[in-house]
Amino acid sequence: MRTQQEIITHYQQESKSDFFGFMADVLLPYLSAKQVKPFLKDDADLSEWKQSPLTDEAITAEMEKYMGFAWTKVQAHRGISASRSVEKMQAWLWLLGDEETLAYAKDNANYPQYGAPVLWKICEQYHLPIPDDEGIRNMAQGKPCHFGCEEGCGQ
Repeated sequence: MRTQQEIITHYQQESKSDFFGFMADVLLPYLSAKQVKPFLKDDADLSEWKQSPLTDEAITAEMEKYMGFAWTKVQAHRGISASRSVEKMQAWLWLLGDEETLAYAKDNANYPQYGAPVLWKICEQYHLPIPDDEGIRNMAQGKPCHFGCEEGCGQ
């Protein structure tokens, strides 16, 4: 598990490549209002800021809440949204200190089929639900969702 100081340092180093703020969405909630203030606009209202608990259980629960959404993006062949989902999962894996699964998630060779192989591995690793869907199973193996798919996963 990362510390709050590690989160701050990591975010300072990596935020320049976080063009759309996906990493910020995941990491910043684990900081206090005082710690997060430098990363926000000067006029940001932090009066109702609630810091998320920095525990394995809380982080895994966030991953599970988001995973259902992530699978819908894979299933719908939504490239940008699926990519965002994988990026968020990478940030949670980093928080958990799971270097092995993070390396798998960052390896572009595991991204075909909209990140299905990555999401599948994360679900198996953290005992998260996987949709009972033949197309998802195929995509997680790097195959098209179905023979002749013209939505992108068959190309």
